[in-house]
Amino acid sequence: MHISLHPTSPAHYHSIFTGILLSNLSNLLSVPVLYNLTKLAYPTTPAGGEVTFFVASALYVLTPAGVFLAAPYSESLFALLSFLGYYLYVRSTHAYCYPSGLGLGQVGFVMGAGTVWMLGGMVRSNGVLNGAVVLVDFIKEGRILLGGPGAKTKTSAGVVVMGFR
Repeated sequence: MHISLHPTSPAHYHSIFTGILLSNLSNLLSVPVLYNLTKLAYPTTPAGGEVTFFVASALYVLTPAGVFLAAPYSESLFALLSFLGYYLYVRSTHAYCYPSGLGLGQVGFVMGAGTVWMLGGMVRSNGVLNGAVVLVDFIKEGRILLGGPGAKTKTSAGVVVMGFR
């Protein structure tokens, strides 16, 4: 069997088609993840909140960078992994504040977010910057555990929430 290395050979068509399919599938999947991330990050939005969540997702779809999101390029896969990592991270804060309502704990969601962000860093090198969120939490929780300036405050539901003063 002879495989030509010429860019227009049929052997390259499979790779190009697979890249386009993966990019468009990632782009398609990133829209509901962004919608749910926005919904989770802003739970107390007024009555028109659903419209806000939809507009955020629609603006992502209608971005001028849409050519890169549909082409066989790493942008759409990176967007999906970044949005999914932030979604899991925001879920971890909800798991911490409301531990009885979620099956997985805060640690599971943070580990999931870190894993997804690691995969995003493997897709594009600037994905390493997503880890800054976990680093800030690590420093904050370390200072609290060591008796630093972190404070413990109670919410009206009696849930302990840690943070800086």
